[in-house]
Amino acid sequence: MKNRQKSNQELVAILAELVTRHPTERFHQILRNYGFITESNIDPETHSPKWVNEFSVESESVLERVKKHQAQ
Repeated sequence: MKNRQKSNQELVAILAELVTRHPTERFHQILRNYGFITESNIDPETHSPKWVNEFSVESESVLERVKKHQAQ
């Protein structure tokens, strides 16, 4: 449980830094652009992105993905 909490705290710190660094981006754009959420593909009917349900994904996995986005 401590690893989950530590990962959550690190994700919050990264998110706060990104919000400060990118003041013109909307919140959801930041979540998407920096790996906090995952888009699977475009819905052919609505032409909108389909979002992956990551309810059960561990915080450590999300943190790893966010860090990879930052390294790019």
